[in-house]
Amino acid sequence: MKNNNISNRVAPNIAFRVEDFLLEYKDKTILDDLSNLLTGKLYRAEKNKLVISTLYKILQHTDYTADLVMLKRNASDRVKERLVDLPFSNLILVEDVDEITLMLNTGRIKYYVDKKERLSRINNEYAISLERARNII
Repeated sequence: MKNNNISNRVAPNIAFRVEDFLLEYKDKTILDDLSNLLTGKLYRAEKNKLVISTLYKILQHTDYTADLVMLKRNASDRVKERLVDLPFSNLILVEDVDEITLMLNTGRIKYYVDKKERLSRINNEYAISLERARNII
């Protein structure tokens, strides 16, 4: 609801990838790799401040809703606790990347934002980089 405009239409959404995008892995050194092996990559990951500021801008200044996309196998309670304080509407759990393509093709997701290296796996023109998402906003 923007500017007190109540309607029955569903707002289009922009979905952001959680793994290695919103939560950036610490894997620069051998010590990081060893710690990741013992505790898990997602538990030691840091939040990407640029993605978080984009989420705030979407929710405060646009008609879009902001969703997060995460693989089911990585969706532990400990990781979900790290996402609680972030500004998003829904957490979408998927089995694999093909489900994201299906959601884009059927209109379940309007835009999908991820790293440029992984966008080639999603066969859709609405799979975009963070820079392009910020330009759309």
